[in-house]
Amino acid sequence: YVELARGSGDAARYARALAAEAVWRAAYAPADVAAISACLARADSLVGDQDPPLDRAKLLLARGAASMLIGSWQNARESLDWCLTILANECRDATWEKRAARMLALITYAALGEGALLAHELREWSDAATTMEDPLSAALFSLGGGTHGWLWSTSAASAPSIAGSCS
Repeated sequence: YVELARGSGDAARYARALAAEAVWRAAYAPADVAAISACLARADSLVGDQDPPLDRAKLLLARGAASMLIGSWQNARESLDWCLTILANECRDATWEKRAARMLALITYAALGEGALLAHELREWSDAATTMEDPLSAALFSLGGGTHGWLWSTSAASAPSIAGSCS
């Protein structure tokens, strides 16, 4: 897929393929930090400020995911925070990317011991998902990993109730 993307002549497509390759490498060979970093650096060189914000956000999302997988939590946080800023300000309809970045950010905040930030963002994002009628995001932030977030942040009493939504 990387070679096909390179051959397409579309720099953004090639950058996304390289970013995906970096995440795959981080998942399956996390010790190969040099190769992971090279993929991300090459992807970054192909997409700049003049490119569509969603392309930039996708690269930051991949950088955040790869950083998490190799245990570089501060780099993950910086990439995901920047990604979320771009998505909030310039890509309002990028629901999948927002959902993915938010879930990865919550894991990152937990890994860094940032319980207050985790609790704040979990509440904000849960409320936003409910308001925007995004049932998948609402479920993700109130069940599964979100449940651990509520408990870990000592905000279990303020966790959203889902009892009425099962009928």
